[in-house]
Order: sequence, then structure tokens, then C-alpha cells
Amino acid sequence: MNADEILHADDVAGAATEDRVAAELARLSIEGVGVLRNRRMPRGAGIVDHLVVTPGAVWVVSTPGQSGRPQLRVEGRLARHRVEKLTVGGCDQTQLLDEMQAQIDRVEMRFPELPVRGALCFADADRTLFSGPFSVRGVDVVGPAKLAKLLLSTSAGSIDVASTASLLGHAFPAA
Repeated sequence: MNADEILHADDVAGAATEDRVAAELARLSIEGVGVLRNRRMPRGAGIVDHLVVTPGAVWVVSTPGQSGRPQLRVEGRLARHRVEKLTVGGCDQTQLLDEMQAQIDRVEMRFPELPVRGALCFADADRTLFSGPFSVRGVDVVGPAKLAKLLLSTSAGSIDVASTASLLGHAFPAA
């Protein structure tokens, strides 16, 4: 496989994961959750896969196409500065955390009164027996099967889901 074939395979995997996540999120609407899919960030800053509104938080959810199991790698600790990195299938994918933080920052700048959280959802994160969801630099890393539970963990709060979803829809139009 050449580099272009690998990139194409990741794009297909990402689209399949995004569709699976979209189906899971659609079921959450009966739980009082608002879901917006494929939204443009301001000033050409990319597209966010999903904005999810619960009574307790607004979630920025990304479904990267990288295949392989996500893992937290910690470097440093006692003698050196602690550095948390995200690897997927053994490859450093820490830039996904930076991209997620930039999207979270844009939502927070537009709506500073709302708590905003981020989640990276990987298809292969559900295929492990020994580790579950984890957090890296404040971003939750989960598989599609655990995403709904994570989102519903912020179902206590005072956010008006319908009006907030409407405001987010205007601020971040469909792609």
C-alpha cells in the first residue's frame, strides 16, 4: 500500500465511524440531547463533525479516521516535565488534541457562558478488553459504544438544549 492508499483507507474508516456515531447520537434526541452534524468553524478553521448539547455541557465531537487502538503515552514524569501524547495504532496523533482544543476554543469564544468539552471517537477504541475510555489534556477519548454514556454523564445542568442547539446552529452553519 502506498501513502495515498493509506490516506484513502483512513478517510473511508473516518466516514464509517462518523456515520456510526451519527446514528448513535440520533438516538440520544429522545434523551433530551441536541445534535448538530458537520458544522463549519469561523474563518476557515475547518469542520467539526458533531456539536452535541446536553443540559450540562456543549460537546465538540470529532471522529478521526485513523485506524488502530488509541492509547495515552506519558513521557517525563519525575525528572522531566510530564508530557501526555495520543497514539493511535502506535503512531503519534497528538496533533488531534491540538485541533480539538482549537475547535473547543472557538466554541468557547463564541459562547463563553457555556461549559464546552471535547471528545475524540475512534472506531477501534471499542475493540480492546484491557482499557476503556480515557482523557488526554482534558479531551475524552472513546469508542462509539461508550460515547453516548459519556455524553449523558453531563445530563444534569441548566442548559436549555433546544435554544442552545439553535444558537449553535446559527453560529456554526452546516458544511
